[in-house]
Amino acid sequence: MKTALKKIFVGSIALILATTVWLPCLQFVFRCRPNQFHTQNGLSQKSQQLAARHIQLWTEPDLVQRELGKMRTR
Repeated sequence: MKTALKKIFVGSIALILATTVWLPCLQFVFRCRPNQFHTQNGLSQKSQQLAARHIQLWTEPDLVQRELGKMRTR
């Protein structure tokens, strides 16, 4: 009984420690510059490309079916 509780306790401490180290590091992995999506004169080129892609997905039935097929296989 004591060994099981000790394993659970040590595992919990390790998980908490790993989380406190790992979560602050996420900002370095997923960093993107705000100017990629917004400029002073309106939308950036990246934002326009994303919007065009979504409009294309909504308006072309063949493309919708291909994307749905990809999502279902994943």
